[in-house]
Amino acid sequence: MPCEQLRRSTFRFVNDFEVDRLDLITLEPATAGIKDVINHAQNFTHPANKQPLPRLQHVTIAELLDGKRPKMPLTFLPYIAAEKLDQPPEHDELPYET
Repeated sequence: MPCEQLRRSTFRFVNDFEVDRLDLITLEPATAGIKDVINHAQNFTHPANKQPLPRLQHVTIAELLDGKRPKMPLTFLPYIAAEKLDQPPEHDELPYET
């Protein structure tokens, strides 16, 4: 896919489908057109914790292998963690019949 076509497709996809976030992971560095689309994309505010995040991000495979990671929303646990048991309960039989 030619670079200009990729730039237009990305821009249309984000705008037409009202995408909250999109991470572009590619083999090659971003072209000037893709950088322009990323720079003009607005931020996204995560609804659970109000964390502002970039709507579009780009990272290459080489950058991922070097340890770079896209900005992601913080983990928000919607549940209360159960207390840990000292020892697991013992069962002599399976809880169901075969």
